[in-house]
Amino acid sequence: MTSLRSFRLLPLGIALGACYSYVPVERPATIPEGASIRARVTPTASQRIAPLLGLEQARVVDGSLVQRNGDAMVVEVSTTTSVGVGTAVQTLHQRVALAPSDVTEVETRTLDRAKTGIVVGVLAAGAIALAANYLKSDPGVDRPPTGSPPENRIPLLRLRF
Repeated sequence: MTSLRSFRLLPLGIALGACYSYVPVERPATIPEGASIRARVTPTASQRIAPLLGLEQARVVDGSLVQRNGDAMVVEVSTTTSVGVGTAVQTLHQRVALAPSDVTEVETRTLDRAKTGIVVGVLAAGAIALAANYLKSDPGVDRPPTGSPPENRIPLLRLRF
């Protein structure tokens, strides 16, 4: 039951995720701490941080900026790992230090107002269509039953005059 609910909410999650886009940043020193960023790193840096993240290649690092030391950055990246035997998966957070020479491009995640407007418009149109369909089917009209139920009488007391 839970997986079915999750499956039904998947399109909503995809639609709401489409409300964000990544915008390149010219000067990484201007990014505030706590911002969601995407950093493209050099092949050398990728080889160094890939084992930390449990990946084959880590050319793109998605996470949040935790700390800045001049132009150097510490990025907190979400990773997943299997816990125990079975299919249990746990999300872990790994901090990765990136020197200015490790980074080729930095992008910040920002709200895209146009995409958000389109998603909200589509969701509103869907809600209006569902409400119109529901009201069109007249669920509130009270109709009398078409036949009477069979009557079974069992006499408990007989009176004779």
